Amino acid sequence: MQQGSQTINIHVNKKLKSRIMDNIRQWMACLLDILFPRHCIYFGKPIAQEEPFGYINQESIKAIKFLNISTPKISVKSNLRELSFNKTANDCPNYPQNLALWTFEGLGEILIHRLKYQKERFLLQDIEKFIRMMPAVSVFLDHSILVPVPLHPKRMQQRGFNQSNEIAQILAKIVPSCSVCQSLKRTFYNRPQVGLTRKKRLQNVKNAFASIDSFPFDKSMRYIIVDDVYTTGATANACATVLSKKGITKIDVFTLAQG
Repeated sequence: MQQGSQTINIHVNKKLKSRIMDNIRQWMACLLDILFPRHCIYFGKPIAQEEPFGYINQESIKAIKFLNISTPKISVKSNLRELSFNKTANDCPNYPQNLALWTFEGLGEILIHRLKYQKERFLLQDIEKFIRMMPAVSVFLDHSILVPVPLHPKRMQQRGFNQSNEIAQILAKIVPSCSVCQSLKRTFYNRPQVGLTRKKRLQNVKNAFASIDSFPFDKSMRYIIVDDVYTTGATANACATVLSKKGITKIDVFTLAQG
């Protein structure tokens, strides 16, 4: 009887501690908002405490051009319709589908640029909220292995993080049936794809990736290449080519934006 009572007390104490910690976090968030007010990264206006996003106000949502869905009404329950999948071009034969969430312009472009080049990783919180509003993402990713596009160690050292891996980790958190694997590596340090023509993009990433020898590839699984932006498909196709050579037959692509 005494042991059962102790178990109940421990359970109650854990709940109480959890509630206290939640209250502390809420008070800290309020205090930080007073001392360091958050502003919308698009319009620059202050973010109200009741706003659903941390760094995007409700008005700026219109500045994101979602693909194949209506502009979302931000509320407790989203009224978003499911996304449809964007078929890839015929000259990218190594994967049949790419799911992109928005076009690479306006707020959609600013979100990725500030995450990637200004190292504002706190924006991942808002990106995660957007993804959670889109039920088609869970359907598309269900029971798959996520492969983030790797960075060269030199660029990784410069940036401090791999945005593709950060996105993949968010997806795995949202869809528990997924797992993230670091199965690819960069074979050489090449220039960024930004500003290159499609032909030069293809040349720039040719043989730029290789598989990690120690990784145990499962040929029965579906692998999804994860990146921030889909432009010409050159990077995704280069990664898919490596996976295909390892005997993977089910390959798709997920990106936040489509350029």
